[in-house]
Amino acid sequence: MATDSDADLQKEIEALKTDLAQIRDDLGGLTDSLVGRGKDTVTHLRKSGEERVDKSIQSVEQYVREQPLTTLLVSFGVGLLTGLVFTRK
Repeated sequence: MATDSDADLQKEIEALKTDLAQIRDDLGGLTDSLVGRGKDTVTHLRKSGEERVDKSIQSVEQYVREQPLTTLLVSFGVGLLTGLVFTRK
C-alpha cells in the first residue's frame, strides 16, 4: 500500500515539474513579447520626438531668416534680463 502511494506521489511530483516548466516557458515567451513591444514603442516615440524637434528647428530657422532684426532684439533683451537677474545681490 505504501508503494502505491509513493508511486502516486512520484507521479504528482513529475506532473508538477512538467507544469512548472511549461509555466516558466510561457512566462519567458511573454516577457520576450513585452520586451519587443517596449522596444518598438520606444523606437516609435524616439522617431516621433526627433521629427518634432526637426520641425521646430526648421520653424525657428525660417523665422530667423524672415525676421532677423526682431530675432536679434529679442535675443538681446533676453540676454539683458538674464544678466540683470543673475547679477543682483
